Amino acid sequence: MNPARESASHAIHLKNHLDGTVLSDTLHQQASSSGTECSISYCSGSVVRPDKASGLRSTPPSTSHDEETLLREAEDFIAQYYTSLKRKDSFAHFTRWEEVRNQIVSSGTYQLKETELAFGAKTAWRNAARCIGRMFWNQLQVFDGRFVRTSQEIFQMLCDHLRFATNNGNIRSTITLFPPSVPNTPDFRIWNSQLISYAGYGTQNGIIGDPQNKSFTQICLDFGWISPSNQHGKFDILPWVIQVAGQEPVLFDVPKDIIMEVNITHPELSFLSDMHLKWYAVPCISNMKLQIGGLKFPACAFNGWYMDTEIACRDLCDENRYNVLPTIAAKLGLDCSRSSTMWKEKAQTEMIVAVIHSYQKAGVVMIDHHKACELFEDHLRNETKIRGGCPADWVWIVPPSATNLTVLFHQEMLNYKLLPSFEYQENAWDLENNALFLGKGTGFPAIVVHGVLDGPSTRENGKKLTFKGLVRIIIAGLYIMRKCIKRRTRVLILYGSQSGRSRRFASKLAQLFRQVFNVRLVGMDEYDANELRFETIVLVVSSTFGNGDPPAMGEEFSQQLFDLKMASLAAGAKALRRSNSFTGSSLFPSLWEKEPTSEKGLRMRVFYSNISDALPGDLSPFLQTIHPALSTVFDIIRPSMVYTSDTSSGSSFSTPERSPQVNGATEWSPNSRPVRSAPAKLNPNYINEEFPMINTCFSVFGLGSSAYPKFCGFAAFVNNIFGDLGAERLMSFKTGDELSDQEKAFQQWQQEIFEICTRRFDVQIRKALQLPHGHVQMSTLWSPSKFRGTPVKRKLVELPDSINVLSPGSRNLSQLLGGLSSLHHKNVQGALCLEVRQLLQPDAGRQILLIRLDISRCENFSYEPGDHVLVFPSNSKDIVSQILDRCIWDLGELSPSAANPFDIMMQLEPAIEGSPASTEWMDHNRLPGPLSVRFALTYFLDIAQAPSQSFLLELAQVLDPKHIHDREKLLLIATDSTAYAGWIAESYPTLLDTLQQFSNIKCPVSLLLTQLPLLEARYYSVSSSRKAFPRELHITADVIVFGRNDASGFPRLGLCSKFWTALKPGDIVPCATRVANHFRLPTVITTPIMLIGPGTGIAPFRSFWQELGAESVTSKAPLDIVLYFGCRRPDVDDFYAGELENAVVCGGLRKVYKAYSREAGKGRVYVQDLLRQNAQDVYRQCVTMGGHIYICGDVRMVTGVQNALLKIFQQEGGISEAEAKEYLVKMTEENRFHEDVFGLNSNEDSSNGI
Repeated sequence: MNPARESASHAIHLKNHLDGTVLSDTLHQQASSSGTECSISYCSGSVVRPDKASGLRSTPPSTSHDEETLLREAEDFIAQYYTSLKRKDSFAHFTRWEEVRNQIVSSGTYQLKETELAFGAKTAWRNAARCIGRMFWNQLQVFDGRFVRTSQEIFQMLCDHLRFATNNGNIRSTITLFPPSVPNTPDFRIWNSQLISYAGYGTQNGIIGDPQNKSFTQICLDFGWISPSNQHGKFDILPWVIQVAGQEPVLFDVPKDIIMEVNITHPELSFLSDMHLKWYAVPCISNMKLQIGGLKFPACAFNGWYMDTEIACRDLCDENRYNVLPTIAAKLGLDCSRSSTMWKEKAQTEMIVAVIHSYQKAGVVMIDHHKACELFEDHLRNETKIRGGCPADWVWIVPPSATNLTVLFHQEMLNYKLLPSFEYQENAWDLENNALFLGKGTGFPAIVVHGVLDGPSTRENGKKLTFKGLVRIIIAGLYIMRKCIKRRTRVLILYGSQSGRSRRFASKLAQLFRQVFNVRLVGMDEYDANELRFETIVLVVSSTFGNGDPPAMGEEFSQQLFDLKMASLAAGAKALRRSNSFTGSSLFPSLWEKEPTSEKGLRMRVFYSNISDALPGDLSPFLQTIHPALSTVFDIIRPSMVYTSDTSSGSSFSTPERSPQVNGATEWSPNSRPVRSAPAKLNPNYINEEFPMINTCFSVFGLGSSAYPKFCGFAAFVNNIFGDLGAERLMSFKTGDELSDQEKAFQQWQQEIFEICTRRFDVQIRKALQLPHGHVQMSTLWSPSKFRGTPVKRKLVELPDSINVLSPGSRNLSQLLGGLSSLHHKNVQGALCLEVRQLLQPDAGRQILLIRLDISRCENFSYEPGDHVLVFPSNSKDIVSQILDRCIWDLGELSPSAANPFDIMMQLEPAIEGSPASTEWMDHNRLPGPLSVRFALTYFLDIAQAPSQSFLLELAQVLDPKHIHDREKLLLIATDSTAYAGWIAESYPTLLDTLQQFSNIKCPVSLLLTQLPLLEARYYSVSSSRKAFPRELHITADVIVFGRNDASGFPRLGLCSKFWTALKPGDIVPCATRVANHFRLPTVITTPIMLIGPGTGIAPFRSFWQELGAESVTSKAPLDIVLYFGCRRPDVDDFYAGELENAVVCGGLRKVYKAYSREAGKGRVYVQDLLRQNAQDVYRQCVTMGGHIYICGDVRMVTGVQNALLKIFQQEGGISEAEAKEYLVKMTEENRFHEDVFGLNSNEDSSNGI
């Protein structure tokens, strides 16, 4: 480099000597210090391995960087990742880096998340200075194989890689990564330089085949590999040699069905066909090392696609390769006696023509070197514009043919190394520190040889692979290959589930869409919302927690959506500042330097009528609530906006010049002309900050209960935000009400969105897959004889005699707790029951219980006042037995000695026989196995709720057709929404009630195990403080009694209510905790606090006054905390009266106000009435003093309290209703308004907190 070319700003100027343009590279300042091996006295740019030429050696795979280097590179990579998401220095960034740092300090390494792994692999390709084809780096498909542990698993993933990448010739750039290097542990390695390569046999008459692979071919032969047909051919595919960490290498023949080869012919020269030349379609490098954030992946397979000169000039024409030039020249009659006749150039040109012609004829993707140079020149300029430079090795980038005729010949380039990167590494068989090669004589260990299609087949355990098993493997492979051949449109299905129902619905949706789409099913807690800009179709199925809040797994996702929304608004404001039509830029600094509106505050605004129902002309008041300047902005830009509306989800607007296909607010019409791809795509390197989801289509289905005022609130929030971010709405927002045939609503939406997507993206489907109009084939999820149960040799464990609890010494306790933990992704522990105390007087007519649990033996069981405890109840042993009496065993043949099949420990599996489609069943492994049918029905499946219509439809399949009346009635209930609603309202039947009503049904147990909903946890507020009870956790629970008696004549209790009433001291209660950050006390209390909780709504406040009472002992200043409590009569159900008096005395509370709704001789008084009576004090606490409000109770009470607060704000503050609502929103944004809302006590179980 000429020092004069580097300016004071450290930019290096690179000139194109053809057109005189200059590129300024500043990116080189971020280059790794261990990059090229050049010095001031020499340049090693023309050396293939500069590190070896300079006497350096690659780091052996078992040797890791020191901790300081790993920390530095990891920190740099994490910063790169969050910079790419536009979230650098965010809370998520700092949290993730702290997590990584702690992992490195404690273990010497760390684990990349899947999104980080994909970003790292793509960026490594982007940084590859010697690759001319990396302009498509962002389209790289990444497969994560870090979980593999055997050579067989690696072999299978490599087969899948090649199938996917080949794609019937439409090559897809793909990378598969296997476990990274671990300190003091041997590496995983793939010995082959490429997954597909040709053998080179050394003979007395020279080399047959590819001379480049002579050494590796000899190694394979020494290992016992036999070439195809026992002959040495010029184009024999070499086997794969795979080595798992610390084990001997294993050799696999490459399956013929995954190899695509191209016969080389010429459009004019027929003699080339007679030479029988060919080459493979996919160049897949497998001997390089990928380095990401200090982690090294020595086993990975990466492919792009071929450029013509790689095959025509290098592979076939180089003298040290196939060297076909002399033969071609002789056939052409060229004079080869001297080089001045240019016979080499002429013969090579014909070879290039032949290769391009052959690949085009075979339908295999290939790019010619002139086009590749043009694309790379564009890439060079784009990269310089986007990130300030592009590392490029001129010697490797410029093609080996017609060099000066390409556009890149005249372009100066700068070669430097960026991280992440691909690195060269030593051949696996050359590693001096590989213990498997020490003291072995020949230097090679014994090796296991796997013949895939030919010869005797063995497995790693030495057992014979039967012919039947081999046929099954081949059939499965062919089926998978057929699925991968056709390129499919990508569909992301996101679910946000609190109880598991949304996850179940999303799984059904995924099964339907997988028939014709490339589907990913992901929970919101595992997805980064910043990736939405790269999706094609996004379908969301989400529940709502409490009163409009996201479910637990959607909390982080909701915050990410809010961040995207704020970034979108900021980008829009920036665009307006640059616009000639806007001159008010002076107002923007104050607008965007202010702390942004909170995520929850934005969600709350959606539900106030004066905002959510706003028309275009009325948006100024809404924008005014976010910031006064925004209403001015809207008045300026309104004339240039086109308003479109979605009646179900609020409003949105867009600019008129945008195409209707990419208009985020435009709902797509099913009658529109279908197109083959997503809406008009942008440059993949370009990110539209104002409308980041402009290339994405979406639809949202919300699950919830209309008993809550903010029905499906979170799903509506997601639907609105997606539209505002520019995504195209495929259909209007749809909801499913659990009080009104929720499953039927979902089925209708599923059918409609499937039909819309297939037409929208012009997807051709077989008639067998098409859904008949007006009917959704949900029954196809189960069919008789589709499942089997494989017995497991394990000692039978009897269930305890207690109807729904476990004893501490029970042998199946660990199985239950482990199963619940894995099933619900919670840390489920067994708490010991100390006491179940009745809090009400005997004449109260109902029960409220205080349950004391000993948690001293529970591990990692932490909570704070305001958090929730999840209780996992079990079903009655007697009811389970009655259900099993009406079931039949359909899970395979039984042993003659089997006394009761329902108590056999077995693993549920999908049936193997039948069509290959049966292997796609998704829910067969949803239960933690192995387990017995009785154990599953007792602890994991919900038999207490009313069967869904889809389940009733399955039951109709197994009802004997001769019982015509019962069958017709069951089908009517299963298919008619009105009949189903009436059937539910009449008796709210359980599964046992249904089987008793339709007594002719003999229910297959496979139907129960696969179709019944999971038994979900019940949520309760923590009702004690660890400061007062360090070894205990308390629960305050209402016993729910249904309106009629059960089959035994006893009052019908809710499932968890029955669990509590049967609980005895000494029993074990499976439970877990859930953090409720929105309902915790302030860290430092400096302002008043108002607690409002009638009935069992007082439960979390009991933990509050215990916590505050303990703190007030050491506090000098008295706490201004008041409680509003409501019950029926002071002499019957004022159940914590004594504790409340003590709390006032101890300073945990300043005052307690009580409302009695059934006090003799007095009118009904509720807590909202007391609020109105104390309006001045309420206003002082909430507004004047900036205090906190905590509300816990059912939805009717919470709605009444909110209305009372709004009236108080209006009257005492002299403001309008809209301003009062806005102040309530402001309190939420400032984390001063807290709600913990649970549903109405209806037929279903209800807890005090949720």
